[in-house]
Amino acid sequence: MKLSDSLLGLGAIAFGVLIISLTHNFPSLEGGYPGPALFPRIIGGLFILFGGILSFQSIKKNGLSNLVQKGETYWPGLSNYLSVGAAVIAYMVLADFLGFVLTAVLILTLLMKKMGVSLLKSALIAIAASLSINLLFGKFLLVPLPWGILGW
Repeated sequence: MKLSDSLLGLGAIAFGVLIISLTHNFPSLEGGYPGPALFPRIIGGLFILFGGILSFQSIKKNGLSNLVQKGETYWPGLSNYLSVGAAVIAYMVLADFLGFVLTAVLILTLLMKKMGVSLLKSALIAIAASLSINLLFGKFLLVPLPWGILGW
């Protein structure tokens, strides 16, 4: 059995509402500047928006009668979702020791390789993306990222 897109969309909506509700206790900044709740609320709003679109399209196409469909679950897709979740956890565990750049290169390379990109291409993209993000946050936005064993 597999869930229809309408149920997945409703789950995304519920997750977005949860994210937004958890940010009500976040501190606000003086002078009307956006505080730390801004980005989680944007993410929560996007979950609600796209979950609503997904549910609406599925209900419009299939009706409410096909919320649970017979058939096999699409395991490769599910394993890709779980891999992204595992990558987030791996980043939290490894970033302080290895540093942002090495951890990001490792995780991005492995995720892209898992999803079918060649090893050389995934490594080059991962290196370019990691260095670009490090430059953007470290130099322009002045957000400190962990250096780890590199110690730069």
